[in-house]
Amino acid sequence: MTDHSGTGSASVLELLGTRIAGVRHQDLTHHGHTVFHTALVDTVGVAYAGSAAEGSRLTRAAAGPLSPGPSLVLGTADRVSALDAGLLNGVSAHALDYDDTNAIMGGHPSAVLIPAALALAEERGSSAGQVAEAYAAGYEAVIRISRAVGTSHWDKGWHSTPTLGVLGAAATGARLLGLSPQRCATALAIAASSAAGLQANIGTMVKPLHVGRAVREGLFAARLAAQGCTANPRALEEPRGFLDLYSGPGRYELAAAVPGAGDSTLEINRCSNTVKEHECCGSTHSALEAAIALHRKRRFAPEDVERIDIVVDRRCLPHTDRPVLPEPLAGKFSLQYVVARALLEGGIDSAHFEDEAYLSPRIRQLMNRTRVSVAAASWSGDVRVPAEVTVFTVTGGVLRHMAEDSPVGRTEVLHPPHLWEKFSQCVGRVVGQADVSRVVSVLERFADFADVRDATRVLEVCRPTERGRPGSPAAGRGRS
Repeated sequence: MTDHSGTGSASVLELLGTRIAGVRHQDLTHHGHTVFHTALVDTVGVAYAGSAAEGSRLTRAAAGPLSPGPSLVLGTADRVSALDAGLLNGVSAHALDYDDTNAIMGGHPSAVLIPAALALAEERGSSAGQVAEAYAAGYEAVIRISRAVGTSHWDKGWHSTPTLGVLGAAATGARLLGLSPQRCATALAIAASSAAGLQANIGTMVKPLHVGRAVREGLFAARLAAQGCTANPRALEEPRGFLDLYSGPGRYELAAAVPGAGDSTLEINRCSNTVKEHECCGSTHSALEAAIALHRKRRFAPEDVERIDIVVDRRCLPHTDRPVLPEPLAGKFSLQYVVARALLEGGIDSAHFEDEAYLSPRIRQLMNRTRVSVAAASWSGDVRVPAEVTVFTVTGGVLRHMAEDSPVGRTEVLHPPHLWEKFSQCVGRVVGQADVSRVVSVLERFADFADVRDATRVLEVCRPTERGRPGSPAAGRGRS
């Protein structure tokens, strides 16, 4: 391997490249296959629903004429190039902030990896097994680099999903293209120069755009590497490289990015993602569930409440401390908003983040009486950190509830009990019930497809329904 440092040792990206190039379908355990299939089902479902979101529509309109190709734009019947499909499906998968999360990444891995894998697999006529391999390869890159950057990356203000996800998309693309270990490393090095996404844009349509661009740039990096484009294999660890710039000198653990001696276990075989139960930022979920529990104990009216205190772990802030909402999407990232909704109405649904729902006078009254603070000591939680909500009533009453680290056990994280119900509800926003059943049947037996294009033909949406807004068939409709 090329050594840019003169030390004679392989770089982190070269070691990761070897790992990625060597991923085989048979290397995935039952756990690993379950992680992949759950991610596939959940991501396709939320991308269907997200395809009707305003941000998805605007992205497509701004992209201009799309290149015809074999890759499906989910939620439509349109076929475009893999790069264009990756962009649009990445935006749709993250548009509702309903996609899965990973505690190690501190972000959303599958909204990047699944659109990347499907788009390129359709172009190449890959099998379902090769899609699973590609997802596992991308997951390996994302989780290992996430272990290296730790929390410092997020603390600096980067949006982890695209900044780390673009490396995962590059790994996914490299594996599907069958690149050598050296060229896999090159794809990652190229992608490192495309890592972008500011937390300052969370709560706007730019957040899902971050994800779509990460998918596209990651796939483009893999293609560039396949063509022989060069890049520095030490782009991760060199001074002024990715880790120094995106985490800070001395604020990362380089060794965590590479497997130890004798460690052949893929990350997908030992990690899990969390499938969301609520259509809003995961950092608000514990507080939201605490508020739902309080609603079950007592039905509140705004005039009953003197003050609301929300205590969360520091990892949940500052991106969710939003007492003032400039637009509907911002409500998805506001502890004040989701807690007020849950206390008054017992839960959250998609209509609460649309149109002028965020301007409700009753909700704003409670938001104005809400105080958010950080727990005195860091609360640990592998899946989700806890939160405490306390309601002080005007009559002197105090009602308090603390949501635990995770409302479900490990088994339910790997096998979400409401996965197919959520999937059907999401797909049903765009197609009729008969088509929902058809799509469910395809994804249930996805592993059987020797050519993924045979599966995605069934996923095409040929007509809009009352709620759905599939895209115009003006872009390419070709199949291969």
